[in-house]
Amino acid sequence: MSIRVTLNSYMDWASTTTLGCKFLDEPEFVQDALDELFDGQEFDENFDSSNPDNLYVNSYRVIDDQEMLDEFGNQLNYDSEHDDPAEFVETHYQEINECISDSYYYLGHKKGRWYMLQ
Repeated sequence: MSIRVTLNSYMDWASTTTLGCKFLDEPEFVQDALDELFDGQEFDENFDSSNPDNLYVNSYRVIDDQEMLDEFGNQLNYDSEHDDPAEFVETHYQEINECISDSYYYLGHKKGRWYMLQ
């Protein structure tokens, strides 16, 4: 026997979970990106990696500009001695996105915070 449940969005599913519901407190662009990522997908009983609780705890990551530069700065030729972090991010935004996208699923950036999935 099988049961099929259809939800309008990933956020609808997240709203019914214990920890995944915290996605509803995140910026709307993050919610929209997750809805888009999971749009049209079907999950069976082995959906652990996509479960909102698991995704929130094990995959979701938010870092600030400085943490991002600490992690990816070498790849971007960032010089912490001479470069202003905010100016560097503004000037190299596209390069940073590409660098992040090599290791993470990029959800967005706003007010010095980078949102991604591992």
